[in-house]
Amino acid sequence: MKSTCENSFLQMVRQYESAIYKVCWMFAGKDKESVRDLYQEIVLNLWKGYKNYYHDNKDYCWIYKISLNTAISNTRKKTFKAESLDKESDIVATTEEANTMEKLYELVHRLDPLEKSIIYLYLEQRSYREIGTIIGISETNVGTKIQRIKEKLKRINDSIKIF
Repeated sequence: MKSTCENSFLQMVRQYESAIYKVCWMFAGKDKESVRDLYQEIVLNLWKGYKNYYHDNKDYCWIYKISLNTAISNTRKKTFKAESLDKESDIVATTEEANTMEKLYELVHRLDPLEKSIIYLYLEQRSYREIGTIIGISETNVGTKIQRIKEKLKRINDSIKIF
């Protein structure tokens, strides 16, 4: 029989499962096995920190922070190949959306880990304040970095013609 703590943890992980998987795809590329491995590592790290986590109705900040830090650490340990996004994923519904998402992930995959983290949170429509809290930088710095990342993505796209 599962404890209340375990049930609460599992409920939280289920609630944010798609966000965790998006972090995995952003950092692990499109290899299913690498995505699954990173997902398991993130959930393990969430569990390790769960008992000491102060539940302040900002679970998403804590989850994003752990997920992104785990992904960045994992990226430093391994080199992931850039492959095409799994078209069977239930995250994207249509072929057109899948193609657009695949192209976007291909561009974002070329960014460094901090840039990936920031643009991921931006694409998740998090406020500059939330992004700053999660990443550990000022709100003003977030705005500056997002602008620079957008310019960098445009330069990358222009040089390889993804879009």
